[in-house]
Amino acid sequence: DTHKAAVFELAARHVGDIAYLADVVRPTIGVLLNIGTAHLEVFKSVERVAKAKGELLDSIRDESCVAFVNVDDCVIARGAKRTKGRLLGFGLKREGHFSGEGLVLDQEGCGHFSLQHTSFPRTRFQLAIPGRHNVYNALAAIAVGVECGIAPAESAEALANFAPVGMRSQFLRNRGIRVINDCYNANPESLRAAIDLLVDIEVEGRRVAIVGDMLELGTKTEELHQEAGRYMADRLDVLLTTGAASETLSEAARAQGMTQAEARHFSSQDDLLDHARHLLTQGDTVLIKASRGVGLEYVAEGLLSDPN
Repeated sequence: DTHKAAVFELAARHVGDIAYLADVVRPTIGVLLNIGTAHLEVFKSVERVAKAKGELLDSIRDESCVAFVNVDDCVIARGAKRTKGRLLGFGLKREGHFSGEGLVLDQEGCGHFSLQHTSFPRTRFQLAIPGRHNVYNALAAIAVGVECGIAPAESAEALANFAPVGMRSQFLRNRGIRVINDCYNANPESLRAAIDLLVDIEVEGRRVAIVGDMLELGTKTEELHQEAGRYMADRLDVLLTTGAASETLSEAARAQGMTQAEARHFSSQDDLLDHARHLLTQGDTVLIKASRGVGLEYVAEGLLSDPN
């Protein structure tokens, strides 16, 4: 009786999972952040991922409830009108009820932007978490806050003091080397977002990515790792990979123009760590990312504990 709100993540590994969970939770506010390629091993296609996540929209049954959707995500935007509740959008590119304006990323990649809302004065936000993708997360949080009676100014203060949990875009340093520890998980969209973050921030030395396998991609595993490698090729100075699937990633990066020295694959994390310790120098920034099951934090911890 003392609680006023509950926040649930409705996760899915099959079509129907979110419908079942939503029937249990009976949400009054639903948020759809994005539709991506996570769990393709189970869902087989992005369309089925969209179908599964769209079940949340079906659970918003009338005008007393609201669905917040990312208007910049074309897949979400196409199916959003199916909800019977109030439909409100947030985003950076397309016009929505909660639109971030004037986005600038600081040298740590943290977003600074303003938000104009009809019921509140223009509010400036300065996030303490890096990446454009986290700006979308923040906009969703701001929107939910307004629906729950929390003014944007209050949200701005909370977001300015918000720190990410472990292994999610953590900026750490050792021996003048900046390490972005993002080992908690990875899928093609989050990996691309992490690479974009590495490109967006200012670096003194080289931009280096240490990448392990993205899991649960099923028959799309090789294709999506190759796409990732091609995307990285002209954005990085050095790419180091480990894992069976990531070997195709480094091969694709070399086919796109990186040299053998710039894009190297290693059969074990120990070999990769040993090479990275000798390769990295003061001023370099290194992103470390892989799916949770890979355990690539072993490399991150090795670099951060290296006294030499």
